[in-house]
Amino acid sequence: MDVTLGPWKTDKSVGEQGKALAEAMGEEAWKTVEKSTDFTPVKPPKDKPANMGFTILGTVASVVKKPGNVHVTARFNIWVDGSMSNVATFEGKGAAQGSSTAEDALRAITESRIKMALAAIKGGRVVKQG
Repeated sequence: MDVTLGPWKTDKSVGEQGKALAEAMGEEAWKTVEKSTDFTPVKPPKDKPANMGFTILGTVASVVKKPGNVHVTARFNIWVDGSMSNVATFEGKGAAQGSSTAEDALRAITESRIKMALAAIKGGRVVKQG
């Protein structure tokens, strides 16, 4: 089954690193779907959710640097046929310590949440809202 991935965005508060993090989020989502046995990744039309089928999209919501670590929050949505689905926005949080980076944490969050979204789609739990 095809699943459209993206667009991947960043909250304005994330700053300069936001674009690179959003790109890493999209790359990790693509890799995760490619590894799945039941789904094929598809690029979004003109950076918006697809009009037909399932779309998983996300936003880098925050990156907070503290001494010795970085905390990352990302938000994800699933759309169906160009409209919001019955699944509420779901969040992923992670931290990077030592030589790990915000990108490392974001990639781990993305992989986890994409797998969760694919399981919900496969299980028939995701439908068009309304």
